[in-house]
Amino acid sequence: MPDVAASLTQKPLPHAKLIEYTPVSIIPEYGRGFFGHPGLAGHRGRTGWATQFQFQSAERTRDFLILTGDDPVAQLELKVSIFCHPQFGLFQIRSAIKNLAEVPYELEWLTAGCLPLPNSCNEMLTLAGRWNREFQEQRLVLPIGQYRFESRYGRTSHEYFPGLILGERGFGQERGAVFGFHLGWSGNWRWIVDRSPHGELLVQAGELFLPGELVLEPGQFYETPPLYVAAANGLNDMSQQFHRFVRDRLVQFPDPAKPRLVHFNSWEAIYFDQKDEKLFRLVDLAASVGAERFVLDDGWFRGRKNDRAGLGDWEVDKSKYPEGLQPLIDRIEAAGMEFGIWLEPEMTNEDSDLFRSHPDWILHLPPYHQPLGRNQYVLNLARKEVSDYLLNALSGLLTQYPGIKYLKWDMNRDLTLPAGKDGRPSVHAQTEALYQLLRRVRQRHPSVEIESCASGGARADFGILEQTCRIWASDSNDAHERVRIQRGLSYFFPAIITGSHVGPSTGHQTKRKLSLPFRCAVALAGHMGMEIDLRDLSPEERSILELWTARYKQHRSLLHSGTVRRLQTDEPTIYSHAVVSEDRQRFLLFVFYTETTLSSVQGPLRITGLDPSRSYQLLLWDKPELPSSIMQRFDSDLMSQGTVTVAGEFLELVGITLPTGFPDSAVILEGNSYGSPYIKQ
Repeated sequence: MPDVAASLTQKPLPHAKLIEYTPVSIIPEYGRGFFGHPGLAGHRGRTGWATQFQFQSAERTRDFLILTGDDPVAQLELKVSIFCHPQFGLFQIRSAIKNLAEVPYELEWLTAGCLPLPNSCNEMLTLAGRWNREFQEQRLVLPIGQYRFESRYGRTSHEYFPGLILGERGFGQERGAVFGFHLGWSGNWRWIVDRSPHGELLVQAGELFLPGELVLEPGQFYETPPLYVAAANGLNDMSQQFHRFVRDRLVQFPDPAKPRLVHFNSWEAIYFDQKDEKLFRLVDLAASVGAERFVLDDGWFRGRKNDRAGLGDWEVDKSKYPEGLQPLIDRIEAAGMEFGIWLEPEMTNEDSDLFRSHPDWILHLPPYHQPLGRNQYVLNLARKEVSDYLLNALSGLLTQYPGIKYLKWDMNRDLTLPAGKDGRPSVHAQTEALYQLLRRVRQRHPSVEIESCASGGARADFGILEQTCRIWASDSNDAHERVRIQRGLSYFFPAIITGSHVGPSTGHQTKRKLSLPFRCAVALAGHMGMEIDLRDLSPEERSILELWTARYKQHRSLLHSGTVRRLQTDEPTIYSHAVVSEDRQRFLLFVFYTETTLSSVQGPLRITGLDPSRSYQLLLWDKPELPSSIMQRFDSDLMSQGTVTVAGEFLELVGITLPTGFPDSAVILEGNSYGSPYIKQ
């Protein structure tokens, strides 16, 4: 019977093709007549470039499968590991190749896995962007042929995100079969989608190697980064699979029970101008509006007056802090906050004692000119003496100041001419050395939380999240831009690790002026903080900020553990999502108006993911004043009564109409289950 069933899926052989059908493999081979992108590419002195692996064994446990094959001619061994996370609905796939010969093998490409998809999945969603505008959605209907995209920036990059979503034509938040893929890697990477005329649709991903970068010596092996795969009906269900995995398995919080503290970050308030009187005033104001962690940003270390000097010299600047950091830490702790600090360990400036002592420690390829980025060079972390120096410097700082509970770990430039001591490309070695350095810091100081920042969102991936607890989504604190940035990020990442700050009234990156409530509402939707000169705020504005930080504290458990449902709106300029508690008894609904709308009145907004058998008591935050220039009247009971009660079934099937918003404004609706479960009459 199984043989009969298998024969029913056998494809006919077309004319002018091989008379042997080549089945698709998880590592497709050119040597077996596969003419799409091969899963393995490499050679051993111009031999061993075509393989035909023979199956050897399958090792299986409850959630784990390891397939092993070898090619005695090419003298290679191949392993494919497939791990199932049934509680999250995810698969994790990795491949490994081992050189069995007595001479080196140059590896050019190894996919983590090549996966076939139904032909109906002919539409793709990817995330692209630039500095200050990361994670922008792009949709593409796949033509016949090969589609590839890749990053050679030496880090995950602002421009391209190492993930994609494929689904049925027109798939949406609640409908259509979708498959989500993400490569958990912080270096160079490549994605390939093959849609052949012969009815095959294949997706593969892996690490991108520069020429000659990875050479396997005799007996040596290489393992790919993990490829994560989720399948679901609709984008919302797919996102929940990724969110739960990241939140409950991937990220290792020092104290999982500890709530996500409200940040105050000093950067956009004072930049490099760090003086006691300014900082102490900011400490007092930050505490008064509800901040719980004070993060001292760039400018505290020796010689750091601007971004042209000091990187690598990780000692406190005595000209700014003659008594060290302890007086500031004492003031912060006395105000009831934790202390955190910014650093950029992977970099050095030419104007630094580190560079003057060790100019050979940077990634470079003599005699070529090494371009600067943000006036800095990249240190070669793969050199043991470099990583040891950084570990000792950071550990010394954390030991001297045990009040440091948080590291904002930045990385502000792409890698150019990334060569090791032997002149070979070293992005792979650099990335692995970064992970190892982070592990060593965490082992020595397990209570310290680390944030991944890379001039914003240039290093946001599951690889870096194995070592850190937060991603700085973008250097842009412009809430107008942040709405789209955080929405794109939400396809793969949960709010609990998404840093989102209340920026100044006029954005430093865009010069756009935005209201304080709108900036607060956008920040509330992530891991909330503030990056604003509090001295410039009026007493009324400080009261508004205090109100929103209190709201965040009241609802952060829901915001960071709930299910995110992105909602369908009438207009592409209106972004809406609900965060629903796991037991479906509570929710928060966010509606962000980013532009003027074509329709002057929007239709009802249906809230998905609720319990249709329950009733919900609704509370509209911050009701608009009427009449206004966009609404003469709004007779909804949401406006006239303190709270209203409605059935979950009604909210999901019919929906509710909310006040029309001005551009760059927000509406937030709170819902709580009311009394006994709702019973239909």
